[in-house]
Amino acid sequence: HRRNSSSPDTVASPPPQASSALETSYRQRAERNSQDVEAFEGMAILQVRRGAYGQAIESYRRVLDLTPHDHDALVGLGRALAFDGQYAPALRDFQVVLQRRPGDTDALEGIARVQLWSGNPSTALSSFENLAARYPANPEYALGAARAEMALHQYPAARKTLAALLANHPHDRDVQKQLAYLDL
Repeated sequence: HRRNSSSPDTVASPPPQASSALETSYRQRAERNSQDVEAFEGMAILQVRRGAYGQAIESYRRVLDLTPHDHDALVGLGRALAFDGQYAPALRDFQVVLQRRPGDTDALEGIARVQLWSGNPSTALSSFENLAARYPANPEYALGAARAEMALHQYPAARKTLAALLANHPHDRDVQKQLAYLDL
């Protein structure tokens, strides 16, 4: 992913991998039927997974051309844009989701990640803390807060956040890796 941060989870991703057989099947379906929403959305999901963000953006836009109120496609488009480093358009799409569904956690999380990746760790920290308070069962939100704390050089706070996460999720490798990175 193209992101602006020094955390190990935010380094540039490798070039996109080759299309899978399933993605090829979706592409063939879309070529046969330009109105096949499932084919375009399935293709977009797989394109994001393999790091082909530009292709995924095109596929999600096609889905939204066909079904303008498709929640999953709009969230997916926002994520693909964010992964591609297109932060302003990603934020706009997440805001549209929130207008349609106030409090939508996918959009709130997407906004928090974009804030962190675009160099606004203070705002991201607040966003992740709010999400973690509302949904304590989801460790990703507290992990996002810890990453924002690290970006702000609030290392004791990040250590405390990560230690609490590790106490509740002792086998979470992402938390373990983030704590190891903090120790470095």
